Amino acid sequence: MQVRVRGNVVYLVVSKYEPLDKLTGKGGRNIPKTVAKFSAELTEMPSDLPVTLNDDDVGKIMRKAIIPARERAVQRIEMEAATREAEAMHAVDPNWRLQAAIESLDDVLKVVDVEGPSLDFGRLANLFTLCTQIGLVEALPTPGVSERTAQLMMLLAESIAEVAQKIEAEGFPLAGDGNIKESSMYKAWMEIGAARQALQTAMQKKRYVQTRSGESTKVVK
Repeated sequence: MQVRVRGNVVYLVVSKYEPLDKLTGKGGRNIPKTVAKFSAELTEMPSDLPVTLNDDDVGKIMRKAIIPARERAVQRIEMEAATREAEAMHAVDPNWRLQAAIESLDDVLKVVDVEGPSLDFGRLANLFTLCTQIGLVEALPTPGVSERTAQLMMLLAESIAEVAQKIEAEGFPLAGDGNIKESSMYKAWMEIGAARQALQTAMQKKRYVQTRSGESTKVVK
């Protein structure tokens, strides 16, 4: 018996000798005949084959059909598991989302124009807030929490330094007449000062910053 695999089907083929017909001149050779067929994805021997198999036939079917099908099944299971793992990791990975956000903000930067639609500063402020919250959430569970928080603080400091450069530039207007303390710029400056003081106090309590007397403040428990 021959075992032939064609696509997704296994064919069991036997050769039957056909005697020569002297009148027609046909025959006189072995004619292949399919006696059974089954799916090439089966991982066990079919129990309903319409032919009787000897040990040699079973060995051929196992080598050419069943064992390869088992190997493919194992590979398929492994690939499906790897795909699920990759999808699960993708679902909780923040970095591709950050990349998408960066690309969107790049688009915003390209279309910002003094003659175009006004930028929604409320939404821009929400972005700043979200970025700060994301950085703090990332920093807190890690062993290097102070180092990660310091990275975030450096980024905030760089942002403020960039604002300072813009204010110092020639194109930035001078304050107008009137009560300067009622201006939005002065109020923003006061908020920055209050935030700096709150940060300094917090860092003093954690002994990262010294008090004016030069002595580290003890941690309050």
